[in-house]
Amino acid sequence: VTPALLREGYVRDLIRGLQNLRKESGFEVTDRIAVLLNGDAELREACEEFRVLIAGETLAESIEWTNSPAAEAVTIDAGEKICRAVITRT
Repeated sequence: VTPALLREGYVRDLIRGLQNLRKESGFEVTDRIAVLLNGDAELREACEEFRVLIAGETLAESIEWTNSPAAEAVTIDAGEKICRAVITRT
């Protein structure tokens, strides 16, 4: 597996986790969201590379990163990576 495919895999797993979080949060399929993430540098780089894909698949109007996740952040398994995420309706 090439590094590029590995990064894409992380992103696809993250998208799946964000979609599950949308569903668990009771959001409508048309609701736009803001995403706040916390994860390691490699995951962050992958997400920056695939930012347009993530935004399109999750209807995210913004994707921001934080070094200190909020208490309500949910853990998402992104392949070999762990990410903490908070989503809100916009």
